[in-house]
Amino acid sequence: MCLAAVTGCGAEREPRESGPWVHGQTTESGSQNAGDDTAESTGGDLEDESEPSGDTTASDPPEDPLGSTGGEPLPDPPPPGPPDFAEVVWLHQDVSAWPQSVTLDSITFEGSLICLHHDVAAKDPSWPIGSIDDVEVIANPWIFIWHDSTWYGATWEWLRPPGQICKNASSVAGDHIKQAPFDAASGWTPVSGARYYFMVSGLARAGLSNVQARSNLVEVIWP
Repeated sequence: MCLAAVTGCGAEREPRESGPWVHGQTTESGSQNAGDDTAESTGGDLEDESEPSGDTTASDPPEDPLGSTGGEPLPDPPPPGPPDFAEVVWLHQDVSAWPQSVTLDSITFEGSLICLHHDVAAKDPSWPIGSIDDVEVIANPWIFIWHDSTWYGATWEWLRPPGQICKNASSVAGDHIKQAPFDAASGWTPVSGARYYFMVSGLARAGLSNVQARSNLVEVIWP
Protein backbone atom coordinates (compact mmCIF):
# COMPACT_ATOMS: atom_id res chain seq x y z
CA MET A 1 0.00 0.00 0.00
CA CYS A 2 1.40 3.40 -0.89
CA LEU A 3 0.40 6.84 0.36
CA ALA A 4 1.56 9.59 -1.98
CA ALA A 5 2.03 13.10 -0.61
CA VAL A 6 3.67 14.72 -3.57
CA THR A 7 3.74 12.85 -6.86
CA GLY A 8 3.15 9.27 -5.82
CA CYS A 9 5.44 6.43 -4.89
CA GLY A 10 8.38 6.45 -7.23
CA ALA A 11 11.56 4.46 -7.23
CA GLU A 12 13.82 5.24 -4.33
CA ARG A 13 16.28 7.98 -5.10
CA GLU A 14 18.81 9.88 -3.09
CA PRO A 15 17.85 13.42 -2.03
CA ARG A 16 20.44 14.87 0.37
CA GLU A 17 21.86 14.72 3.93
CA SER A 18 25.21 14.65 5.83
CA GLY A 19 26.89 14.35 9.35
CA PRO A 20 28.81 11.10 14.53
CA TRP A 21 29.09 7.87 18.22
CA VAL A 22 26.90 5.19 21.20
CA HIS A 23 23.90 5.48 23.50
CA GLY A 24 21.56 3.23 25.25
CA GLN A 25 22.52 -0.41 25.10
CA THR A 26 25.15 -1.15 22.49
CA THR A 27 23.85 -3.45 19.78
CA GLU A 28 25.25 -4.77 16.53
CA SER A 29 26.38 -1.62 14.80
CA GLY A 30 26.11 -0.42 11.28
CA SER A 31 23.53 -3.00 10.22
CA GLN A 32 20.78 -1.42 8.20
CA ASN A 33 17.63 -3.07 7.02
CA ALA A 34 17.07 -4.28 3.49
CA GLY A 35 15.41 -1.02 2.51
CA ASP A 36 18.60 0.95 3.16
CA ASP A 37 21.21 1.58 0.54
CA THR A 38 24.91 2.24 0.65
CA ALA A 39 24.35 5.95 0.21
CA GLU A 40 23.32 6.09 3.88
CA SER A 41 26.99 5.81 4.85
CA THR A 42 27.54 9.20 3.26
CA GLY A 43 24.12 10.68 3.85
CA GLY A 44 20.81 10.60 2.13
CA ASP A 45 18.62 13.26 3.61
CA LEU A 46 14.96 13.31 2.69
CA GLU A 47 14.40 17.03 2.86
CA ASP A 48 10.68 17.68 2.43
CA GLU A 49 10.87 20.86 0.41
CA SER A 50 7.13 21.40 0.69
CA GLU A 51 7.56 22.35 4.34
CA PRO A 52 8.45 25.90 5.42
CA SER A 53 12.12 26.13 6.31
CA GLY A 54 12.05 29.43 8.14
CA ASP A 55 13.66 32.74 7.19
CA THR A 56 17.19 32.00 6.13
CA THR A 57 17.89 35.46 4.71
CA ALA A 58 18.86 37.15 7.97
CA SER A 59 22.49 38.23 7.95
CA ASP A 60 22.86 38.46 11.72
CA PRO A 61 22.92 35.37 13.95
CA PRO A 62 19.80 34.83 16.06
CA GLU A 63 19.86 36.43 19.48
CA ASP A 64 18.96 33.10 21.06
CA PRO A 65 21.00 30.27 19.51
CA LEU A 66 19.26 27.85 21.87
CA GLY A 67 22.56 26.83 23.39
CA SER A 68 23.68 25.38 20.09
CA THR A 69 27.04 27.06 19.52
CA GLY A 70 30.44 26.74 21.06
CA GLY A 71 29.64 23.58 22.96
CA GLU A 72 28.12 25.62 25.78
CA PRO A 73 25.88 23.78 28.28
CA LEU A 74 22.17 24.41 28.13
CA PRO A 75 21.28 27.39 30.33
CA ASP A 76 18.10 25.63 31.40
CA PRO A 77 18.94 21.98 32.20
CA PRO A 78 16.05 19.53 31.86
CA PRO A 79 14.42 17.97 34.91
CA PRO A 80 15.20 14.33 35.68
CA GLY A 81 13.21 11.68 33.87
CA PRO A 82 11.55 11.56 30.45
CA PRO A 83 9.06 14.16 29.20
CA ASP A 84 5.43 14.01 30.28
CA PHE A 85 3.60 13.83 26.95
CA ALA A 86 0.74 15.88 28.38
CA GLU A 87 3.14 18.80 28.79
CA VAL A 88 5.05 18.47 25.52
CA VAL A 89 4.74 21.14 22.83
CA TRP A 90 4.38 19.10 19.64
CA LEU A 91 6.02 20.81 16.66
CA HIS A 92 4.67 18.14 14.32
CA GLN A 93 1.65 15.89 14.78
CA ASP A 94 0.69 15.21 18.39
CA VAL A 95 1.22 11.44 18.74
CA SER A 96 0.85 11.31 22.52
CA ALA A 97 -2.30 9.18 22.29
CA TRP A 98 -0.85 6.73 19.77
CA PRO A 99 -0.30 3.21 21.14
CA GLN A 100 3.25 2.33 22.12
CA SER A 101 3.56 -0.71 19.88
CA VAL A 102 7.10 -0.15 18.59
CA THR A 103 10.24 -1.07 20.53
CA LEU A 104 13.22 1.26 20.37
CA ASP A 105 16.02 -0.71 22.00
CA SER A 106 18.88 1.77 21.87
CA ILE A 107 20.55 4.64 20.05
CA THR A 108 24.10 4.29 18.75
CA PHE A 109 26.47 6.70 17.03
CA GLU A 110 28.51 5.00 14.34
CA GLY A 111 30.87 7.21 12.42
CA SER A 112 28.78 10.02 10.99
CA LEU A 113 25.51 8.15 11.59
CA ILE A 114 22.94 8.07 14.35
CA CYS A 115 21.24 4.66 14.47
CA LEU A 116 17.87 4.06 16.10
CA HIS A 117 17.53 0.33 16.74
CA HIS A 118 13.78 -0.24 16.40
CA ASP A 119 11.55 -3.09 15.21
CA VAL A 120 9.39 -1.35 12.59
CA ALA A 121 10.62 -3.72 9.87
CA ALA A 122 9.40 -6.72 11.90
CA LYS A 123 5.78 -5.57 12.03
CA ASP A 124 3.25 -7.99 10.58
CA PRO A 125 1.38 -6.85 8.63
CA SER A 126 3.96 -4.38 7.43
CA TRP A 127 3.16 -0.70 7.67
CA PRO A 128 1.74 1.15 4.64
CA ILE A 129 4.31 3.13 2.67
CA GLY A 130 4.07 6.86 2.00
CA SER A 131 5.94 9.08 -0.41
CA ILE A 132 7.64 12.45 0.00
CA ASP A 133 9.51 14.13 -2.83
CA ASP A 134 9.19 10.90 -4.84
CA VAL A 135 10.93 8.88 -2.13
CA GLU A 136 9.18 6.06 -0.25
CA VAL A 137 8.97 6.57 3.51
CA ILE A 138 7.48 4.56 6.36
CA ALA A 139 8.24 6.27 9.69
CA ASN A 140 9.61 9.37 11.40
CA PRO A 141 12.31 9.69 14.07
CA TRP A 142 11.65 12.15 16.90
CA ILE A 143 13.75 14.24 19.26
CA PHE A 144 12.55 15.82 22.51
CA ILE A 145 14.33 19.04 23.44
CA TRP A 146 14.15 20.93 26.75
CA HIS A 147 14.02 24.69 26.09
CA ASP A 148 12.69 27.60 28.17
CA SER A 149 11.40 25.20 30.84
CA THR A 150 9.38 23.28 28.26
CA TRP A 151 9.77 19.97 26.43
CA TYR A 152 9.40 20.22 22.64
CA GLY A 153 8.80 17.16 20.48
CA ALA A 154 9.76 17.25 16.82
CA THR A 155 10.44 14.93 13.92
CA TRP A 156 13.73 15.53 12.12
CA GLU A 157 13.84 13.06 9.22
CA TRP A 158 12.10 10.27 7.31
CA LEU A 159 12.81 6.54 7.58
CA ARG A 160 12.57 4.39 4.47
CA PRO A 161 10.84 1.04 4.22
CA PRO A 162 10.95 -1.58 5.44
CA GLY A 163 12.48 -0.02 8.56
CA GLN A 164 15.55 2.15 8.06
CA ILE A 165 17.65 2.47 11.20
CA CYS A 166 20.54 4.87 10.51
CA LYS A 167 20.50 8.49 9.39
CA ASN A 168 23.22 11.11 9.32
CA ALA A 169 23.68 12.63 12.77
CA SER A 170 23.89 16.07 11.19
CA SER A 171 20.20 15.67 10.28
CA VAL A 172 19.31 16.25 13.93
CA ALA A 173 19.18 20.00 13.43
CA GLY A 174 16.91 22.97 12.96
CA ASP A 175 17.21 22.89 9.19
CA HIS A 176 15.53 19.46 9.32
CA ILE A 177 13.03 20.09 12.10
CA LYS A 178 11.87 23.22 10.25
CA GLN A 179 9.53 24.43 12.99
CA ALA A 180 10.13 27.36 15.35
CA PRO A 181 11.81 27.66 17.75
CA PHE A 182 13.97 24.97 16.11
CA ASP A 183 13.74 26.00 12.48
CA ALA A 184 16.53 26.68 10.01
CA ALA A 185 16.79 30.33 11.05
CA SER A 186 17.48 29.31 14.66
CA GLY A 187 20.66 27.51 13.67
CA TRP A 188 19.86 24.91 16.32
CA THR A 189 22.03 21.82 16.65
CA PRO A 190 22.35 19.46 19.63
CA VAL A 191 24.75 20.46 22.39
CA SER A 192 27.51 18.04 23.30
CA GLY A 193 26.82 16.63 26.77
CA ALA A 194 23.17 17.68 26.76
CA ARG A 195 20.36 15.21 27.44
CA TYR A 196 17.71 14.53 24.81
CA TYR A 197 15.10 11.82 24.24
CA PHE A 198 14.45 10.00 20.97
CA MET A 199 11.45 8.08 19.64
CA VAL A 200 10.16 6.53 16.40
CA SER A 201 6.57 6.71 15.13
CA GLY A 202 4.42 6.14 12.08
CA LEU A 203 4.38 9.01 9.60
CA ALA A 204 3.52 12.21 11.47
CA ARG A 205 4.87 15.06 9.38
CA ALA A 206 3.93 17.15 6.32
CA GLY A 207 0.38 15.81 6.41
CA LEU A 208 1.44 12.19 5.90
CA SER A 209 -0.05 9.40 7.99
CA ASN A 210 0.10 5.63 7.63
CA VAL A 211 -0.29 3.98 11.05
CA GLN A 212 -0.87 5.36 14.52
CA ALA A 213 1.95 3.73 16.43
CA ARG A 214 4.98 4.97 18.34
CA SER A 215 7.90 3.63 20.33
CA ASN A 216 9.15 4.11 23.85
CA LEU A 217 11.52 7.00 24.59
CA VAL A 218 15.28 6.46 24.78
CA GLU A 219 17.53 8.91 26.58
CA VAL A 220 20.64 10.15 24.77
CA ILE A 221 23.53 12.25 26.04
CA TRP A 222 24.74 13.93 22.88
CA PRO A 223 28.40 13.17 22.13
